[in-house]
Amino acid sequence: MVTIRGTLENCTITLHPVAAQKVPPNTWAFLFGHEFAHLVESLGTHSATNPANDLKADIAGARYAMAAGYRIEAFLGWVLTEPDKQTDSHGSLEKRVKAISAHFGVPQSAVQGEARRASNYRAAR
Repeated sequence: MVTIRGTLENCTITLHPVAAQKVPPNTWAFLFGHEFAHLVESLGTHSATNPANDLKADIAGARYAMAAGYRIEAFLGWVLTEPDKQTDSHGSLEKRVKAISAHFGVPQSAVQGEARRASNYRAAR
């Protein structure tokens, strides 16, 4: 959905055109934070990473987004409405949501409630 390429001094941010219209603003904060963390915290590029580094980018990116006032439980709920595909570079979305929520002490009940809300948001679009 979003990629950042280049260096801090000269980077290009690319958004998927359909996602740009369908993804809620709160979610974008965490997606940008994740990609930014790859860049500034030397956690590998979008395609040259592994599940452990990607989780580190998730957590660092979440810190950035939360510092700016965005809601992590809303983001994690939205992620749970995505298909749980597993890749060599990123691992399982569902496992990442559980690890991120555990790291920040977000109750699973809050994440599940936000997942229901995100499902309704998607259905309305």
